[in-house]
Amino acid sequence: MLQRPAAALPSTPEQLGRRARRAWLLFAAIALATATAALYGAGLYGRTTELRGLAAQGRTDANLKVALLRAVLESPRALPLLLSEDQQVRDALAQKSAAAIDVLSRKLEGLVSGTKASVLYVIGTDGLAIASSNWRDPISFVGNDYRFRDYFSAAMQSGTAEYFALGNVSKRPGLYISRR
Repeated sequence: MLQRPAAALPSTPEQLGRRARRAWLLFAAIALATATAALYGAGLYGRTTELRGLAAQGRTDANLKVALLRAVLESPRALPLLLSEDQQVRDALAQKSAAAIDVLSRKLEGLVSGTKASVLYVIGTDGLAIASSNWRDPISFVGNDYRFRDYFSAAMQSGTAEYFALGNVSKRPGLYISRR
């Protein structure tokens, strides 16, 4: 049997107490380091998980907003096509009578309230607006010359045009969609 030499054994209760305190301090330091590492790891995991969730939610929100914007932009695109085939528009352009223009302006006024378009107006081949949904307003488009506008000249050449610009009369930015 092996025996430890007497010098290696603690000889006094004070030495035993110091040794026990060192063991407890070492245990406490290891436990504190382990708890700190666990809390840091949990925080890092939680932060990473939340950031991934927020990124996914952001992508979903962005895709929904893009779809909504496309829907908003697509809805007024049908109006110029429909109006270019409308008999009241053709009559007003051909006759240029006050009665035909009045009927058309009232029709455009009704379409604006139903479609949420800002303003609808009809321009003759000479570039003059003959009817407009804002015909009752002090700043009506009726009678204004739009020959200089790119959306007018492009539509006269190719049949259709879209142009984003600052309004000459309204002074508001907008998407101008035209059709011959």
